Amino acid sequence: MIDRLYWPSWIFAAFLTGIVGGFMLGHALILAQFLNWLLLSGVPALSQAYPAFRATAGRFVGWNVPIHLVHAAILTVALGALLSVPLASLRRRG
Repeated sequence: MIDRLYWPSWIFAAFLTGIVGGFMLGHALILAQFLNWLLLSGVPALSQAYPAFRATAGRFVGWNVPIHLVHAAILTVALGALLSVPLASLRRRG
């Protein structure tokens, strides 16, 4: 019974790791632009900075889709690489 659950649980753990890593990277990509702007603006309080941030936020909209597509492609390749090991092992057994 334990032998049957090992590979499915490994695949499930690899899948969840990819999803969580993707969410973390996505948030980092989004927050990095905001923090970069916030630090460079020199505005002392976030409440004073928000209207100016809203005015400049449209500048990065053109890069959002390509960045997310590259990110999705990298995650797909990584997931394929992680899953190739257990799938190859299952093929040899079967």
